Amino acid sequence: MFLAEGEYASERVVVPVLRPDAGSLACQAASQLHLYRETRNMARLLRNRMKSLLGAVDREFIHLIEMMRR
Repeated sequence: MFLAEGEYASERVVVPVLRPDAGSLACQAASQLHLYRETRNMARLLRNRMKSLLGAVDREFIHLIEMMRR
């Protein structure tokens, strides 16, 4: 048996070992899942930041247009 630990303590999984390298394969899979989650979360943070910056630019642009109309 091999205990693979996930990102959270509740994600511990017992993997029955059918091959001698099953433990290292499980660790590699867990590592790839962790990297995927980190990448996904970073992309979400970056997307939200870009949206907020573009929103500020849009508001400033609208304000300038209104000022020019006066």
